[in-house]
Amino acid sequence: AYKGRAYARRKLGRVDDALADVSRAADLMKDEPGTISEAARLYEEKKDYGKARELYEKVTAIKPKDSRVWGDLADIFKKQKKFRKAAYYYGIAYSLDPEYAKNLDNIIYCMYQNAASLEKRGEPKQALAQYRRAAALDSSNPWAEKAAAAALSIGSP
Repeated sequence: AYKGRAYARRKLGRVDDALADVSRAADLMKDEPGTISEAARLYEEKKDYGKARELYEKVTAIKPKDSRVWGDLADIFKKQKKFRKAAYYYGIAYSLDPEYAKNLDNIIYCMYQNAASLEKRGEPKQALAQYRRAAALDSSNPWAEKAAAAALSIGSP
């Protein structure tokens, strides 16, 4: 009942009320991954990424073979522009479900963004290596194409 009400409240934009309902449901159903994931999504909506990350990590401990949860965890890091960590967790998600193309797209995107950050910080060797790795993953991916172009523009420092 609490989960259903939480879902309805979330749809109405009442995130705090939904979170209270999910918390009650979690108290009743200890370590139930769906309830914990729902709470994590609500914290994510509130932009409380630390709490969302903590809950997603709890779910990955309960269901380590669930690629979606690893992708959700990676999304938290991506939203915080922590691209290296995001790429790492998308990599886990991809290794568990290589058929889900979004994970590979996200890996390449995060590697590209991380390389761009390295380049801005004045670390061209590391940036070049990261661009090349991103470009090598899937040459038809638009972010891989950008990475290849960026690698060419840096050359060999």
